[in-house]
Amino acid sequence: MIANPANKTISTFLLKGTLLLIGLVLVSAGIVLWAFPYPDFCRIVLQSAGKLHRLQEFQQQFLTPGRFSVIRWGMAGLTVVYLVVVLLAYQKICSGLKSIAAFLILLLQKVKTRYSCLNRQEKAICWLALGGLLVLRIYQAATYPVSYDEAWTYLNMSSKNVLVSASYYPAPNNHILFSLLTNLSTLLPVDVTFALRLPNVILLGLVFWSVLLILKELFDFKVAILSTVTFASSYPVALYSVQARGYLLYAWFALLGFYIMYKIVSGPARRFHWGLWIAVSTAGFYSIPSYLYAFVASGIYGFIFFLLDRDYAKLRALIWSGLVTVVLTLLLYTPVFLVSGWQSVFNNPYVSTRTRSEVLAGLPTHLLRTGNWFLGSVFSYGYLFVAGVVLYLLLVCFTSKIYHRLTAGALIFLITPPVFLLAHSVIPFERTWVYCFWPLTIGIALMVLWVLASVKAGLVSITLLICAIITVNSALFARAYSENYALDRDAEKIAKFAMAGNLNTFRCDNDYLEVLLFYHYTLRGRSYSATTSSQDVAVGEQKRDCLILPKDSGDMAPDAAYQNVNISRFARVFVLKK
Repeated sequence: MIANPANKTISTFLLKGTLLLIGLVLVSAGIVLWAFPYPDFCRIVLQSAGKLHRLQEFQQQFLTPGRFSVIRWGMAGLTVVYLVVVLLAYQKICSGLKSIAAFLILLLQKVKTRYSCLNRQEKAICWLALGGLLVLRIYQAATYPVSYDEAWTYLNMSSKNVLVSASYYPAPNNHILFSLLTNLSTLLPVDVTFALRLPNVILLGLVFWSVLLILKELFDFKVAILSTVTFASSYPVALYSVQARGYLLYAWFALLGFYIMYKIVSGPARRFHWGLWIAVSTAGFYSIPSYLYAFVASGIYGFIFFLLDRDYAKLRALIWSGLVTVVLTLLLYTPVFLVSGWQSVFNNPYVSTRTRSEVLAGLPTHLLRTGNWFLGSVFSYGYLFVAGVVLYLLLVCFTSKIYHRLTAGALIFLITPPVFLLAHSVIPFERTWVYCFWPLTIGIALMVLWVLASVKAGLVSITLLICAIITVNSALFARAYSENYALDRDAEKIAKFAMAGNLNTFRCDNDYLEVLLFYHYTLRGRSYSATTSSQDVAVGEQKRDCLILPKDSGDMAPDAAYQNVNISRFARVFVLKK
């Protein structure tokens, strides 16, 4: 095929233009940073954002003089390095960019080929199942109350700009890649809470097709579609398809990383596979630092089999790919290190470490709770289901030559979390292990394969079974969500009541409720001021419009000037008598 000279000229022009534009941006940013003294720079930035009244808070918490100096010198150094590299290695950079473009084209071609392998009926069933799931998730995203973590993300990240999301890291709640997506989605002319959740609703479609096409390669269509629907409608995936958190991205990149390593372990490894593994792993780390668990599990998977196969070329490629991933991740987190400090990621105060004896003592309870969480905590013995799947994976691993390497990888992903906890000396939230639902799905698929081998089921029966799975799982999810997030619904009720009564000053002794109330007031542009009981003592007996006290704070009103309104299940709410 002869290349079109016009197309080649256009691509060369675009490459040169892109490199020049990046250079101009760096030089312009450097000029701005050095042209204005620190106080003037802060004032200009906040004035342009309409937040000049928060100047003191901005200088104390976000951009301190020390951080400004580091950023100024760092930008100067980066600009010099960029210009030198472009001048000395222009041809290699262009070649690298063309390789990346070819890589993306090849990836899209592979996905298209996989999709084309489905016949018309199979495609119709897939779109029917995905359509049903999306309709449910859109409804739930539009109607379910905002949660604490979502409200925190909006107040600190989504409502700001991409620079804040990419650099401000006060707590692990900032799932950077997802926060950047919400910076864009919240610009849409829709309800803010729904806009926050929209990236995950869209991502559900990508996850669905990723799981389906991967399982279709490993099994037949019937097994693939039933297992995919089970995965996509499960509690962990349903939860983070609705809530505005980065865990669905985390789970997606983890399952892709697992699959790519399986391809490398089970066949000849090409540069395409290693490049894809690096890209997926880097994106996973940028979604959430806890991706380290899935990354290490994937690395252990490859390391074991490369040693067993004595394939030292793959072993060297694994080491180099891991190093490249680490370097790329550190580069992406550079804004965080410059603004929030390295300790915000590596030694965040919200990540509490424990002694190994404490972790060991709490490990059984944590694992049981995680097993129940995978089923939405609706069943008290959900961990037995997880244990059953693990045992079945063990059985297949030792008896099947076809699925030996697949099940071995799934087992490595499932049995390494206790080791990680002991090594890290932490006991995290159950949601940290959301990526483990993918290896569990491998076990479910093998069980479905075993059942369908003895039961003849046509596509009509499979379609009805898909509808049943979605219906049952959706009902269980709705029930679990209403129980697990009842306090969030309560906060929404309190906020509506308070705004209807023009209540603007609060004493709130519940940090969880206080963040949610602030979120609802902020969305509606209402004035909001809150203190805790200790702060009230400091400022005197100033009367607040509303008091929100713990449920066990007694039966009597705290003051004759207040009356109990009995609108909350989790707190005692008093309003100032008019």
